[in-house]
Amino acid sequence: MRGPLDIEADLAIRAGSDSISVRARGRGVQVDTTSLAVFRQLPSDYRGLHNLRKIAFGLALSDQAMTLSSRGVPIIDLDPAQRGRWLGWLLRVPGFRLHFFNWLRHRR
Repeated sequence: MRGPLDIEADLAIRAGSDSISVRARGRGVQVDTTSLAVFRQLPSDYRGLHNLRKIAFGLALSDQAMTLSSRGVPIIDLDPAQRGRWLGWLLRVPGFRLHFFNWLRHRR
C-alpha cells in the first residue's frame, strides 16, 4: 500500500535498566530511549546502514516521519518527505538528519 498512513500506537520496551518508548500519532513516530546503549544490545542483523535505508524506504512509502530521542533530546530525524542534510545524502538515506552534538552527549 502506497500513500499516507495514520498510525495510533504506544509501545514500551524494557531491556534491563534501559527502556524504549515508541509513540505514533498521525504522521509521526517518536522513539525515546533512556540510553542509546540499548541499541547495542540488538542483534547485528538489526543494526547497520542497510536497515536504516529500509526504515527510510518504509517511511517514504507510508508518508511517515520518525524521530529518535534519548531522554527527550532529539538525536536523529528521519523524514523522507523533507530534504535531509549532507550526511543523509552521503549515506543515501533520504531525509536523514543527525543532531550531532546531542548524539555526542547521549551516546554512552
